[in-house]
Amino acid sequence: MITIVGFADGRKETLTLKAWDAITTAPKLFLQTAQIPFGKEIEREYTAFDDYFASAKDFDALKNEVAEKLILEAAQADAVFCVLGDVMQNQLAQAVAEKAKQQGIALSVIAGMSCGGEALAAALIGQEQMPKGIQTISALAYDGQYDGEKGLLVYEIDSTFLAGEIKITLLRQLPEDKAVYIYNEGEAARAVVLEELDRQTAYDYSTCAYIPPTPLAEKTGFTYADLMMIMARLRGRDGCPWDREQTHDSLKRYLVEEAYEVFDAVKADDMDMLYDELGDVLLQVVFHAEIAKEHRAFDALDISTAICKKMINRHPHVFADTKADTSEKVLKNWEKIKAKEKGIENVRHNLKDVPKAMPALMRAQKVQKRAAACGFDWDGPALPMEKVFEELEELKQDIADKKDPTTELGDVLFAVTNLARHLKLESETVLYEGVEKFILRFSEMEKLAEAQQRMLSDMTLEEMDVLWEQAKKSLKKEQNF
Repeated sequence: MITIVGFADGRKETLTLKAWDAITTAPKLFLQTAQIPFGKEIEREYTAFDDYFASAKDFDALKNEVAEKLILEAAQADAVFCVLGDVMQNQLAQAVAEKAKQQGIALSVIAGMSCGGEALAAALIGQEQMPKGIQTISALAYDGQYDGEKGLLVYEIDSTFLAGEIKITLLRQLPEDKAVYIYNEGEAARAVVLEELDRQTAYDYSTCAYIPPTPLAEKTGFTYADLMMIMARLRGRDGCPWDREQTHDSLKRYLVEEAYEVFDAVKADDMDMLYDELGDVLLQVVFHAEIAKEHRAFDALDISTAICKKMINRHPHVFADTKADTSEKVLKNWEKIKAKEKGIENVRHNLKDVPKAMPALMRAQKVQKRAAACGFDWDGPALPMEKVFEELEELKQDIADKKDPTTELGDVLFAVTNLARHLKLESETVLYEGVEKFILRFSEMEKLAEAQQRMLSDMTLEEMDVLWEQAKKSLKKEQNF
């Protein structure tokens, strides 16, 4: 058996009686490090892993070497492994536990006090008010999570490198001059600014940093949780009149507009614009979530739960044992699972499932693709091309007969969309490019007119057509279209 004991800050007086009994009676005793008071106080033989720390190439290698050593020793006699801080957050302890499970070796855990207990008490002395809660975590396990409403205690900052990593992570959300409190065993907690966290004279196993709560208005970086808090404040009793008036219906157009702005950012390959516009889309999601929460319909957790369940269910080749080694197989499985989830039993249900609010060209192509899935399709672009000409002739006849051309013009657009699909083009994107080209050519035409000190509105169609041809030639030479 291996028993893992948490011995807090490495001092004998902070051990529990159960931990002390395990340490003193164990056939074999191992310490994470001997560079602690306990290493000098214990009056029995033990093995420490300081040499492993000094020689390991990286932390993953260190964890593996320590775990393998303990497994070998435990195969001969019961062993106790003492680790600093919280057993559940100590990565060496986690590696040993995982290896023991793989090898079929019994495992026991004796949790100790938090490594930062005294540090926290020292840091809180003199604070204006107690935080709503405290988040405590080992420096090695810290992943950047920071709840501004709570205090954060990061313990076991045993090197300048670790202090620097924590500082860089926190600077994504907090200002450089944010007050933090540093504690080393035997010293009083002292206040420094965040920028100075990795510029102290010494770091060891007892070094802790306490970051007090931070009001939203003082933060420099924000999380999804912060956004939900902001929206709740805006919709609250003393919030924003405009935000309080909004409904699901009044907001729907904004979601579409923001999605198109994301499209523009991607098209422009502008990463600064992209993350900004994605934030606007996220705002719409949070806005709808807050309104629904107020009416007890659903909330943000329901939204994230729904999409997570959907992703897990629709990727059985990742989360289950289904095989799908190509994109084509993945998409085929996706459509089958999606149809089952929505209760789609036949092709007509599948066609009607395409959202009516979708842009018409995009909707047309999606409907055509679903119809083609059951074999209702041509083999290549030749026949779709003929269909375009056929529909054009019918349109010409309606116009000649002075009939309403709406139906035939719709057939022409539908046929052109089908041709685009057979050419493996997205009709919506193709038209987007066509519009952009027109705007560029028109702008060039207007510049040519201005060079002649004339306004387009004062020119005849024939004169503008001459400039249009000049603009086309000029742009074709410059941009190859």
